[in-house]
Order: sequence, then structure tokens, then C-alpha cells
Amino acid sequence: MKPLVRVLIVTDRFDGGFLHWTSHEPNREFHLGEFVDVLLNTSWLGFKIEVTKAHRDAPEPGGEAAMKATTGADVVGFRFDQGFTVNGVARVLADYDMVLLFAITRGAEDIDPALAPQAEAIAQYMEKGGGFFATGDHENLGAEVGRIIPRVRSLRRWWPSFDPKGHPPAPDGQGVNRFDTTRPGPDHVVQFEDQSDEIAQEIHPAWYSGGIKISGGYLAKSRYPHPLLCSPAGVIKYLPDHMHEGHCEVPDNFATLTYKLAGATVAEFPTDGDPDLVPEVIATADVLGGHVTLAIAPGTFDDPDIVAARSFGVIAAWDGHRVKRGRVVVDSTWHHFFNINLTGDMTLKGLGGFPQTDQRLFGFYIPDGNGGRKASPHYEAIKAYYRNIIYWLIPAKRHHVVWWNALLDIAAFPRLKEELPHFGGGVDPGKIGDTLEKGGAGFDFERCYYWGGLADQYLALARGACGRLIIRDFLYKPKIPWWEWIQETYDPWERAPIDRRPEFERFAVLGALGLTPRPEVLLQAGLGAALLMAGAAGDGRAPGLAAKTVDALDTAWTQSLDRLTEQYEARLEEGLRLAAGFKDALHRRPAAKPTTKPTAKPTTKR
Repeated sequence: MKPLVRVLIVTDRFDGGFLHWTSHEPNREFHLGEFVDVLLNTSWLGFKIEVTKAHRDAPEPGGEAAMKATTGADVVGFRFDQGFTVNGVARVLADYDMVLLFAITRGAEDIDPALAPQAEAIAQYMEKGGGFFATGDHENLGAEVGRIIPRVRSLRRWWPSFDPKGHPPAPDGQGVNRFDTTRPGPDHVVQFEDQSDEIAQEIHPAWYSGGIKISGGYLAKSRYPHPLLCSPAGVIKYLPDHMHEGHCEVPDNFATLTYKLAGATVAEFPTDGDPDLVPEVIATADVLGGHVTLAIAPGTFDDPDIVAARSFGVIAAWDGHRVKRGRVVVDSTWHHFFNINLTGDMTLKGLGGFPQTDQRLFGFYIPDGNGGRKASPHYEAIKAYYRNIIYWLIPAKRHHVVWWNALLDIAAFPRLKEELPHFGGGVDPGKIGDTLEKGGAGFDFERCYYWGGLADQYLALARGACGRLIIRDFLYKPKIPWWEWIQETYDPWERAPIDRRPEFERFAVLGALGLTPRPEVLLQAGLGAALLMAGAAGDGRAPGLAAKTVDALDTAWTQSLDRLTEQYEARLEEGLRLAAGFKDALHRRPAAKPTTKPTAKPTTKR
């Protein structure tokens, strides 16, 4: 069986839920129906997904069943510190790989002490590796619970400017200082409802250096966005727009922040000896400024104040895997995920005088030319961001089985399925080498290199360029002592200290010019061997690789990597010998002859 990644999505308040907004149903603009559909309709690489939808509010007067029907939740009256039942199965927080929190309930003047048991449960969950995503809106929506969560409380502002209680104040929902990212429609006028059209705001990803390459005939630095913003179509540069977003940041005092865990005071952002591990703002957004934001529909938010231009943090993240904790992501607003911003504003439906073909009724779904609608290019990029949240938050302890199953998924692509020996044969991982040798294949370096190239192509199609690097980090970092030599090229997000590889820069430059050995050749061949082994170990009658099979595969692949390394060394020696001969030939070249006659010295008359 494929591994199952369990995702717990949590929301609250009377207007929070998981249904679609297709007509004038009340209070569904803040539902997550479209977002949940994206997750459920994705073909995940290496795993299947299970989504549990939880609502924090107690059951309504009509009872639990009625509230589940009106919210689309699987669980109501949810508490992070208490068990619950999903379809008759008992569950607790620890059963889930990650939590996605879209809290709406406003924060009170002070933190409610009654929330302390839930805060402790969340902190313990994160400490043990659980992933956590959270967002709210402007200064205090979602703050009731957002303020109590370690790291989440510090990477996004949750306190209003009129009484921040010593915390950095969040941007106001109204006034000149609101974080208004609404982009105008074709009429060039900014209106509140423009958040529901197909025009997204452009964001600015942070960039990470990734080695040296030849580009356009010149030496150039490769660069990558954070894995959260990497897609098969390229860098993700768009998010839905909204008139009053929140603020993500890295606080200046993050290194000294603490919180209580089981009664002890612990660092909020531990480094465990890794001084390079810091929380990061991975993308910023812009308030264009100089406009008011008025509304079309009566009773809707608008703001007659001319907004001031500014830039702000729109996504922040912390890689807790580097210190054996869970990863954390925060976003400036849940309007990047809610129905009203994705599928259209239904308050405009049937509104007198409003054109019922206006794009603001359809969100990011644009005409397909055949009478139907399709997702716009901007929305395809946004959906890739949603998927990346899931990929990135999977606990580190599960990466092993997920990545080997990802290789099996890649091996099942038609072209590879036809070419790989013993695909789907259920071969014992410990006997794959012998089986290949009997078939006359073996771990031939050139063939493995070829298969590794195909694996690269399919990885890029499924996960983008970042996926090609992430799998190398997973496969090789624990196994090869010279990883720091190539770490900047293959793991731009976790670089080794420069004093451990002072000659790396020159090595990388000469490698890009083809004048030094290319470690990439061995890494690609090793990837090909891993692909070959995953395909052979898979059983066509039972899709997926069990944890026991994965452990055996990892051991067998380590042995195959030793074989490939020996073959690489032999080819390297041969290459060095040939290079030495070519160098000698260059050294014996005849001296350069002048192409023009020397100019005679002028004579001086006396």
C-alpha cells in the first residue's frame, strides 16, 4: 500500500466551513470547499492523502449532525488536546502528519487561560515533528488561537495596533495603513469585489543560490525559490489579492524567544548547534497605494481612505526538520484560500444591474473557448503553492517511505515502465543485484545514468526543479562524506559553512566550464539505480512499497551506490589519463608565429 499522509484542516466561527459557494447560500464565502477539492483531486507523488475537516465551535442548537451539514465538517466541537471520532474511528492529534489552521475567531483583549491545555498539546505535537500551517486576516481575525501557538505567534502578527500588549502591532483592517493588495480589473478602478476576479497579485519570492552554470554563454549563479514556491511551470509568483491582509515577519529577537513546554522554558526557534537555521520570510507582497477601495454590493466592506504604498511579508517559514521538530508555515491571510477569492463572489449573483457574465462571479475560472471554464494560469500556480504546503510539511520521519514510493510512481510512467528491467516484479530488494546480473543488465553505469536522466525529467514535471534537488538531498546527504563539496549546488536551502569548503567556488566554476570532474554524473547514475530498484521491488498486484520493503531497498541501494562509485572512479581515472594526454599535446604545440612583420624602428636624423 502507498503511504497515507493525514491532513487535519481546522477552522471555526459561524462563517467558517468546508462547503462550496455556488449561489446565495449564507456564510459560505469564508468556506474552504475549493481548497479542499484541490487537495483531494491532486495525484500526489509517493503517497495518498486523507483529509479530516474539523470545526472548533460547539454544535449548534440543531445538534451535531445539523452543524456538520451546514459546515461540511467531519468533526465539530474540536479541541487540540482531546480525542475525537471520524467516521467511527477514534483519533487524536498525534495521528496526523500536519495541521492546517484557518482560524477566524477574533482574539480577546488578552489570551484566554482556558486555552492553555490546547497550547500545550500543539507545542508537543510540533516538538515531535508534526507540521503546522496557520493563517488569519488583518490584525485580529484568527488571533484567539493563533496567538498561543509557538512559532506561529511570532512569524505572523496577531495583535491590534490600539492595544498590542507589547507585541508588534498587526496592520489594521481599515484606513490608510491597511495592507491592501487588491488589483484593479479592466476598468482600472480598485473595488472590493476585484479580489474575486482572475487577476492575482504578483509576489516576490526570496532567492537561494544554487551553484554555477553556463547561461547564455556566460558563467552565472543558479538560483531557486523556497520549495514552497517551486512548481512544474516555474517559480510561483502569484497569490489571490485582498483589501486587508496580515503581516508575516521574522522578529528581530527571534533568537531569544522562549515558550513553555511541559512546564520547562525552551527556545522557540532552537538551533541545536546549527547557527544557519533561522526562520525566513520566503516571499513579500506589495500594496500599490494611492487608491481607495469601494464596493459594488451593498453592505460589503469598502474603504474611502487612500491606502499608502508599502511592501510586507506574505509567507514565512521555519525548517524544524533540521533540529528534529516539525516545520512551520504562516501566510498573511486566509483569503489566499477561501471560496470568495477563488471561485467568485456570489453576493453579485442576481444583483440588479450587474452583468452576470462578469469575471468576478467566476473567480479564477476563465472561459475555455468551448462554452465551459478552466483554471487560469495564475490559479494553476496558486494551486501548486497549496500542494507544496502539503509536500513540505510532511514529517521528516516519513520522508524515507514517501520518497521511495515517489520513485516507484516515477518508474510507472509509460516510457520508464517499458524500459526498466523487472518492473513490477516484486523482486526481493536484497536480491535485485543478483537478479539484474543474471539478466545481463547489472548496475551498468551508463544505463543507470540514462535512467537517472529520465527520472529527473519526470520529477521536474511532477514537482518542479526543486524536487530534483530535494531527492538528491534525501538520497545522498546521509551517505556520502563529500556532500559539503556539492551542498550549495544540490541543497541551496541548507548550505555548509564556507570555511569547510573554501575551494568550492573555484571547483564549481571549473566544473561549469567542463574542466573538473562533475559529481552530478555520479548523482544522476545513483538516482537511476534507485529508480531501477524501486521499479523492480514494486509489485504490480499491490501498488506501493511497504515500510519493510523500503528499509531493505535503502540497504540494497547503498550497496549499489558503492558499485557505481567504483565505476565512477574508474571512469574518472580514465578521464584524467586522457586529459593528461591532451594537456601534453597542448604543451607541445608550436610556438605562436607573428601574423605581421615587426614594425621597423624609425631612424633619427642628426
